[in-house]
Order: sequence, then structure tokens, then C-alpha cells
Amino acid sequence: MVRDLLVSRHHAELCWHDEAGLELVDLGSRYGTFVNGRRITRVSLAEHDLVAIGLSSFLVVGNVLTEYRN
Repeated sequence: MVRDLLVSRHHAELCWHDEAGLELVDLGSRYGTFVNGRRITRVSLAEHDLVAIGLSSFLVVGNVLTEYRN
């Protein structure tokens, strides 16, 4: 859960697919979901991708998102 005024209650969904790995889907959020600086609707994530949701950032490490602070 991301607690931020810029994040919708149902903002994005992170899914695991055995064949494709991690997938991130924006659920029609007002302010968007970003991967490596680009707004996405649906994307397969790769190692070291940077995900931004509201004012929070996460880095893909292995099969999980970890909080990223620069």
C-alpha cells in the first residue's frame, strides 16, 4: 500500500505470471503510474526498472519491488 494523496485507492496492480514474470497494470489512475520515467498502462517489469507511483519510487529487485530513495 502506498499512502500518498496523489495515489488512487485502486491505483495499480502488480501481478506475477509464471511465463512472463512481474507485470504492472495501471487501473485508470488520475495521476498515472510510471516505469523508468514513462507513463504506462500495462508493462512487464525487468530487473532494476524504476517504478513511480505518486511521490513514491520502487526498484525491481528479483521478483519484488523495494522502496527506492535517491
